[in-house]
This record gives sequence, C-alpha cells and structure tokens, in this order.
Amino acid sequence: MTVDSCQLSNYSNIIKGGLLKGSHPNKHIQAAIEYAVSKGWVIVESGGSGHPYAKLRCGIHGHTDHSMSIWSTPGAPENHAKQIIRMVNKCSPLEQAEKPD
Repeated sequence: MTVDSCQLSNYSNIIKGGLLKGSHPNKHIQAAIEYAVSKGWVIVESGGSGHPYAKLRCGIHGHTDHSMSIWSTPGAPENHAKQIIRMVNKCSPLEQAEKPD
C-alpha cells in the first residue's frame, strides 16, 4: 500500500517501498513499523546523527505533528513498539482516504 506521491513531496529521504533495507533488531518494533506502513505512514531514514533508527511520518500532507522517531536501542523495546502503534492509531492516512467526504 502506498500513499499518493504528491502528498509525499516534502519528504526527500523516504524509503522506497515503505521499509528500510534490513529490519529493526527488535521484533516488536519491526512489527510496529510494518503496522505503521500498512496504515499509510511513511518511514524516513534518520539523518545519520544520534540514535534514531528512522522516523515515521503520517502520509497526509500537512500533518506535521504526526511523526515519531524510532529508536535503535530503546530502554523498553516493547513499550516503544506500543508507543508507535498508539501514534499510528491516532491518524491512519489510508483509513481517512477511504472515508467519504
């Protein structure tokens, strides 16, 4: 599932196909990333600095508040995965696209 490319014009380093090469070292976080992508979120490579593995952003243009860093080595990986899922459930671009106006 993909989001319309015109909605993604602001994201210069989006991973093609939705997922990064390789997977997150934690299976719970990887499952949460895959869930987010299936709901229309896009994964963006980290800038190469700091500890983020990547960043998730809502696939709807203008939803700048709907983003979250995915940490490489969070203190509580299962809790971090739950945080990702909670953020995704707040705004699911694919579900909103299916709603009639």
